[in-house]
This record gives sequence, structure tokens and C-alpha cells, in this order.
Amino acid sequence: MVKIVCTSDTHSKHKQVPIPDGDIFIHAGDLTPRGNHNEFISVGNWFRSLKNKFKHRIFIAGNHDFSLMWNKRMILGSYFDSDVIYLEDSGVNLEGLNIYGSPWVPWFNNWAFMKEDAELKPHWDEIPDDTNVLITHGPPYNILDMESEPRRCGSSSLAERVKQLKHLKHHIFGHIHESYGETLIDGVHYHNVAALNGNYRYQNPPHEIIIS
Repeated sequence: MVKIVCTSDTHSKHKQVPIPDGDIFIHAGDLTPRGNHNEFISVGNWFRSLKNKFKHRIFIAGNHDFSLMWNKRMILGSYFDSDVIYLEDSGVNLEGLNIYGSPWVPWFNNWAFMKEDAELKPHWDEIPDDTNVLITHGPPYNILDMESEPRRCGSSSLAERVKQLKHLKHHIFGHIHESYGETLIDGVHYHNVAALNGNYRYQNPPHEIIIS
């Protein structure tokens, strides 16, 4: 049995988020407000404080985490423990689970890791067919992706790819703060784990996922 604890969109308010113990910790992006170096110093220290709570610590970038797009090697090497796992269109096998992570979201402004939805398809095509746990910063279209305006902000090309992943059990994301929650569709558990609400105040606790 494996316990995953996952959150997202902490935007440097990570100290307000209560993190229970588990086997794998996952952060699905937007660790910072703007991705500057001082913000990542604090995030790296937070990840260090979680070392005794988890066997494995994983994160991906979000659209606010600019430095991970511009200077990834320096950020990871300077501020994070060497055993923290950063996924960017890449995967890892942990505790018998094939886990894959990608930061990309559909373009809506000049932020990091954004492309037009049609341009995202090559990124989603790289997701291995045997993926069990998928981490993306943003949601698939029409699944926990409703912004307050209201409008849907998920990726249609991601939604199509997810349907093809026959071994997928859990899809973890954030990005759309207003759609925090969980839903089960065709055997896949979808988790929007955005910690902050639409006003960027801490509101939503991490999800705890048990995989037997």
C-alpha cells in the first residue's frame, strides 16, 4: 500500500499548508508567485523539512515558476536536496508506480510553460502508455477546470490523451484554484489539489491518495 500526499498552487504560502506523513509527496506546480530566486530558497527549505515525512518528494513547475523555465539547472542545484525529483516531460517509477509529470498549460497570458492548446499535443503524446499517476499543472478540459468568470480553462488535447491511457489511475493537477476537488470518471480519479482559493488565500488541504 502506497500513500501519496499531493498539493499545488501554494504560491509561497507553503508554510500555511498542513502536510501529513506519507510515502510520496507531490506538488503539481506554482510553488511561487513569480519564480524568483528568493522564493525558491524558501520552497527548497520547505521541501527539506519534508524529508523525514516521505520516502520520495516530487514536484513539477507551474506557469508562475519562471526560473524553472529559464534557469532550471541552477534552481535545482542550488536550492533543492539532490534526492528531490523534478519532472518536466519526464517520468519515474516509485513504489511500483509509473509516475509522469509535465508543467504545460494552454496559453492565456504571457506566463511560463504556456502554448496554444494545439501546440501542447506533442507534449501529451510523450506521456507513456503505462503511466499510473499523471501530474500536470493544469487540468484536462471539462474536468475540474471551471474558473470563476465562469469559463473552462482545461486542455482539450490533454483530455484526449488521458482517455488513451489505459493504465492511468490518478491524474493530479491544480492551476484553476476555484475548481479544487476530486472526481472519478471511467476508472480514473482526477484531483484538483490547488491549495489557495481564487483570492490566493490558503483554503484547501492536500489530498491523500491510498494505492493498494
